[in-house]
Amino acid sequence: MKRDQLLRGMAERGISCRVGIQPLHQEPFYATHYEGVHFPFSEEAAGFTMFPPVLLGMTEQQQSQMVTASKDALAGNYHWRRRASVPAPRWIVVDLHAALH
Repeated sequence: MKRDQLLRGMAERGISCRVGIQPLHQEPFYATHYEGVHFPFSEEAAGFTMFPPVLLGMTEQQQSQMVTASKDALAGNYHWRRRASVPAPRWIVVDLHAALH
């Protein structure tokens, strides 16, 4: 399952998630300073990170709904793997499969 499929699956279950961290060097302010520069790990990681809803004051029921929706969206079609070529730091990539089991 690709990240965008998971985003759609979560949306179908009423949970709004967002595309994750984008490479800083591609943001408009920095793009002019880093024109033509590539950071392959950052660029690759941007393709599979996402932000689940994390809100101050989320109730246990809301948290439970998010976990259930994540499990349902991933069930039966789980092929989400960290690519060996990207040594992703723990603070960037959330392994939802491991977190939900």
